[in-house]
Amino acid sequence: MEALKALEVKNLSCRYRPNSRWILRDLSFKVRAGEALAITGPSGSGKTTLAHCISGIIPSRIPAELYGSIRADGEDLSDKSIRERAGAIGVVLQDYELQIFGLTVEEDLEMGLKEEDAAKLEWILEFFELKKYRDHYVHELSGGLKHRLAIASIMLSNPRYIIIDDPLANLDWKSRRIVAKTMELLKREGKGIIILTRKLRGLEDVVDRVISLRQNPVEMDLEQFNEARYLKAGMITMVNP
Repeated sequence: MEALKALEVKNLSCRYRPNSRWILRDLSFKVRAGEALAITGPSGSGKTTLAHCISGIIPSRIPAELYGSIRADGEDLSDKSIRERAGAIGVVLQDYELQIFGLTVEEDLEMGLKEEDAAKLEWILEFFELKKYRDHYVHELSGGLKHRLAIASIMLSNPRYIIIDDPLANLDWKSRRIVAKTMELLKREGKGIIILTRKLRGLEDVVDRVISLRQNPVEMDLEQFNEARYLKAGMITMVNP
């Protein structure tokens, strides 16, 4: 019987210096193919650190004390380099401008693209509404357009799992709509998505499950998450049967 396809993080702990506080402590979860998992929490709760751990940026480029295991479809990634993980995991970082290397939109998207994939490039430009910007210099683009470009580049590399850090932050309504539409498409294509965010607003139709990092990590489905949020805000009252 074929093993269930999933990206699984088990007992992950990370801190940046010995004897400092643990940014992540004994965190375990899995995201299945075709599913979107939101991991929420305030600034400093470890969301970006988690993205760095899964992608291999920690400890390859950022030194840290790291324990636990990370597996993609059963394959242990713990000793894999960033490049070796790229086929399984794509990451759109919070500082997405660091992931854009081309001078123009088209040049950036063409990096690493095979000649026979020209039709795919045209489709991506159309889907992300970047066609009219294809010859524009990247430094001339708005933040929303750069964010779309970073996500488009990851889609072209076709990883099995995608991590998006703060996907809707500082975006205009048009870019928000396109990013949400992109995640819905990725789910239909069988990609597993991890969304790292402070707020779920605008992503309710995309997310299947939620993990809150506010104190001890707690996993909920979307209905449970909303109920807990409303209870905290005093918008509803729990009544014993």
